[in-house]
Amino acid sequence: LPLETEHCHADYYNIPNCIDHPDGYGCECGPGFYWNTHKCISVAIDSRFEFKSKGPIRYTLLLDKTFPRLTAFTISFWINVSSSRHEGTILSYKHGNDTNILRMRSGPHLNFEINKQQHKTDFTLKPSQWYHFALTWTSISSSGNNWYLHMNGERIRHGRLAPGYTIPMGGELVLGQSWSERDPNFDSRYALDGDLVHLNIWNFNMSKEQIKYINSSCTFMYCGNAVQWVEFRSGTRGAMRMRWPSGLFTGQCFSYAESAISCDKFCSEYKGAQCNEEIKENIKWERQKAEQNITVLCPSFSNEEDNSTIHRYAQRACKLQEYDNDGEWQEPYIDDCVSEELLQLKKEFAGLNDGAINEIDVLKLTDRLLNHTEQHVYLNPIDIATVIDLMGVLVKTQGIAPRTVTFKFKGQNYATTDEVYPTFSQTKTFCELLVNIANNLLAPRNQAGWNATRPSGAEGDSLMKVMYDFANVTSRSLDYHIKDALVTIDEARVEVIRENVEFKIEQQWKYDVRSLEFPDFSMVDREGRPSRDAGFVKLTKDAILSTNASGLSVFFGISAFRYKSLSLMLPTHEISLSKKFRWLRDSCRLIQYTGHSGLCACTQPGVYAMTTDMFDENWDKGDKRPNLMNFASYFGCAMSAMLCFMVCGVHTYLRTSTSTAALHRNLSVSVALSQLVFMFGIDRYESPSVCQVFAIMLHYFFLATYSWLMNEAFNLYIVITYSAHNPSDITDAAGSMIKYYILGWGKLLLSVSFDRCWIAPDHMWLFIGPAIGIMSITILVLIFTAKEHNENSYTKSDMSNKVINIHMKALWTQVILVTVVWAFAFISVKMVDTILKYLFALFTTLQGAFFVVFYMLLHDELAPLNFWSSKFRFSLKLWPPSLTVILCATVLRSSHPSSTSDRWRLSQAKDGAIVPGTRRWFAGRMLR
Repeated sequence: LPLETEHCHADYYNIPNCIDHPDGYGCECGPGFYWNTHKCISVAIDSRFEFKSKGPIRYTLLLDKTFPRLTAFTISFWINVSSSRHEGTILSYKHGNDTNILRMRSGPHLNFEINKQQHKTDFTLKPSQWYHFALTWTSISSSGNNWYLHMNGERIRHGRLAPGYTIPMGGELVLGQSWSERDPNFDSRYALDGDLVHLNIWNFNMSKEQIKYINSSCTFMYCGNAVQWVEFRSGTRGAMRMRWPSGLFTGQCFSYAESAISCDKFCSEYKGAQCNEEIKENIKWERQKAEQNITVLCPSFSNEEDNSTIHRYAQRACKLQEYDNDGEWQEPYIDDCVSEELLQLKKEFAGLNDGAINEIDVLKLTDRLLNHTEQHVYLNPIDIATVIDLMGVLVKTQGIAPRTVTFKFKGQNYATTDEVYPTFSQTKTFCELLVNIANNLLAPRNQAGWNATRPSGAEGDSLMKVMYDFANVTSRSLDYHIKDALVTIDEARVEVIRENVEFKIEQQWKYDVRSLEFPDFSMVDREGRPSRDAGFVKLTKDAILSTNASGLSVFFGISAFRYKSLSLMLPTHEISLSKKFRWLRDSCRLIQYTGHSGLCACTQPGVYAMTTDMFDENWDKGDKRPNLMNFASYFGCAMSAMLCFMVCGVHTYLRTSTSTAALHRNLSVSVALSQLVFMFGIDRYESPSVCQVFAIMLHYFFLATYSWLMNEAFNLYIVITYSAHNPSDITDAAGSMIKYYILGWGKLLLSVSFDRCWIAPDHMWLFIGPAIGIMSITILVLIFTAKEHNENSYTKSDMSNKVINIHMKALWTQVILVTVVWAFAFISVKMVDTILKYLFALFTTLQGAFFVVFYMLLHDELAPLNFWSSKFRFSLKLWPPSLTVILCATVLRSSHPSSTSDRWRLSQAKDGAIVPGTRRWFAGRMLR
């Protein structure tokens, strides 16, 4: 740095905590601090003082520090005034009775004075505009200028002022006010009206370069060694205002990349250099300290027949770059990760780089590589990468290049260097062999190996590059065949059609350019079907001339490839490989789309892929499952299910026998099961079959809940209607439960979807539609029920009206709560927001709680039994038989026995006999 920062206040500048991350060090500065690419600095450093000329008086003093003795200084600050005509004081220094020994004022023209010697500039500050000023002065100057004024990094004025004077130490330095000459108070006429930022004082003359650095720096890595900006914070007086950030720099000071690089560099010097985590040769190399080696297990697969790579390792060294104090990865050694046969073949290919190349030997090696790709299934991604590398070596042997040609003459071996190229027949043979290798490599049987490549799509990009180079060298070879009159221009073409790769190259004459269609009508696959049926590419004559008119040679080649499955092996997001790989949509547009095929028009040649879902550059291929449930969601579902099962259990244990109680039991079971299925099955979408099972169950119980609510409404309407025409109290008039079971459980099977998850947006109405229909019927029935009850309530007893009112409140409450609960369930799953899950949990818990209140605690069949029945029956066992007979007779007379069983018990009681079960029967009649 051009300025020393060791003296900066330690409370505002400190060392970061270096955190070791896979991609480098991270700098953790703590609250109130941030990494500025050099140190952790406080956010309060970039602050400003707001001064006003009107009362009350406001100013800032230098406290907790003695102003030093100065024979030279540099004063630097930023200022923004409210008025250019106001004579505001920027700073003033007083020592004893000597006031304004050092003073600077902003208007009407910028001026300053040292030891009562004043200099007025002709510069006027414009309102509401930031200026940076730096004033340098020295007393040690026998002649010439001893002060210089800089504005916005440029020197604008200079002169001579107070030579030989020394500014004394121990005085009072104030910002924003000027000392009065007559009394010890401030002269408010000269109060500053504006903003002041980053005022620092040094005890030496800065150079022009240092002042320019301060003017342009937004990292604030400079502090006055005489007075620092932060030292004024404790001396504010009056109605002073300090604000941060200052607003001085509005743009971005440094990028995230610059921050990360500077942090990594700082921590590398502070804690030690390391090599960052990297994926190379399909192996993930963890972060490693410099001057150390790392050993990584080779990729292997449990379903691979040849487990030779299971216990083999790859190695790599991390070296220290001493000049940069950083770690640098060396090339990895991965030969132990390559299968045995392929490794042997790789060693034989190494002989192709020694300069002596025989085309026949090249074709033999190519054929051997082809046999290997035909006979093996590649589950190891390093084997796939090795095959692609060997293809690249083969491509480099083709085309026109200086070669050492060996021959024999009269029993002696001779060698000569010449520019040679393969024959036309050899070129065609090589093209067929190489395309066959690529075809085998892209076969579906190798999909597991392709899926394991790292980073995803890297080897697909490498294969594309090899095939691009292959087309170039083939074109050059054909060009020489034409020029040497070995073939005509119409014969200078090669076509290879395979299952996974289709290739065509042809030479054209600059003065007779033709359109190219690929595949054309004459090209067929191995089964004799026209290749054109799967789509084609057409390059028009005008497009060829307009794109390459100025750069076309006399003979030029046009090549085209079609890969039927390579798009699955290419990167789906932007990665840095041999070049930066990135899918673009700018140069192509979709003209026609039928649902099975499409027609695109592109403005430039390149690599094209038509996909159903085009790549989003911000998409991360790794599937990140959202958290559809949290603790609150599980608690709400579990609590609701438990309370509903409790209600059902109480009804079952106490053997409630009415149809209304049976409806309550079925409703509680449907609610509880729907909550349990939702709790355990909503996030099981990793398996399509499991998702399908839970979708069926969830849809079934979801609609069952609404259907049993509808049954409750029908039952309540029937009970009220029957009681309106019956002078007695409410009776169980619903009849058989078969019709309710059909509506509640049986009929729903006809409308459940068996082939989709419930969260699919396209099929949401399949869930919601039937529920809305059932709910509409339920609400209509409840409206008619309320109307019927209001018209006939006077014919019933108070007890009957109370029971009906409780049932109606319970039913309306459940209708509302069930709808609200499932609404929040749908919304919380789609929006994945925490507050929605808490609301869902709240309403599910309320649903279960109201179930207990209305269907157990306030239920007419359960309420008396819960609180009095057990005690009453226990006391009855202790009564003498005669008392039992009298009570039984009394009860039966008042109750008017209505059944043969009642009359028989009464006759037995009159005779003094106690029939087994009479006490229990009596208690039941008494409670009724």
